[in-house]
Amino acid sequence: MFNLKSVRLLHQKSYLSFMSKIFTMLINTASNYNQSNDIANNQLNDRNTVQSPTTQTKNSQLAKDDKASSSEDITLSSRSQKLEAITGEFFSGRDLTQLDISKLAQRLNEYGLITQEQYGKLSNNLKSNNNANEPSQKLSAFLQNFSKSDNAKDLDENLTDSISNAEYILKNVNRAKEDKNFSLILDQTISEFDKFVASSEFKQLTPVDQQSFKTVSGALAIVDQITPKNLNNKQLNSYLAIAKM
Repeated sequence: MFNLKSVRLLHQKSYLSFMSKIFTMLINTASNYNQSNDIANNQLNDRNTVQSPTTQTKNSQLAKDDKASSSEDITLSSRSQKLEAITGEFFSGRDLTQLDISKLAQRLNEYGLITQEQYGKLSNNLKSNNNANEPSQKLSAFLQNFSKSDNAKDLDENLTDSISNAEYILKNVNRAKEDKNFSLILDQTISEFDKFVASSEFKQLTPVDQQSFKTVSGALAIVDQITPKNLNNKQLNSYLAIAKM
């Protein structure tokens, strides 16, 4: 027969042993959880530390880009103002003369809108032309008179059309630029004039007419150089649109 008191003591010991194991498991679980959190936090901090230089690099690059864009805007604005000034001086309803083209070439060179080589070629042609003909003659008037002369009767139809186009352009450049096909017409006109100047028909003209044609070609080349299609930067084209270039 079991001693009741001994049985109770045995049960108590078993219960205490069981509860002790439970507490030990809970403590271990909590400790493991805290360790896992510490590891996760350390990994996150490590990732942030690695990513930080990249973020700084991106921010630095953005700052550089903003600064470069700001500097570019200032340069473009300055150039557009120069072109607008030239427009006001030479192209606003003005019927260009040979003397105007000489001054225009000089102004473009002063503003740095054409190269020194381009200016040199234009100057040489214009100087020889001014010695051969009246510099105050309107280029559109010369082309109109030439179209009515006997020299124009046997000319190629494409050249005849180009002479009419050149007359229209040089009579009022701003007005001509309002045509949606202006760039195409200008390219075709310059191409036809280049072919004509190199032809045998051109050599049969008087020295005065030859020099006048060279001046017209130079004038068209200048208009082409300061036309938006030859300016690479998109922002500059928008500035020129505002300036009605």
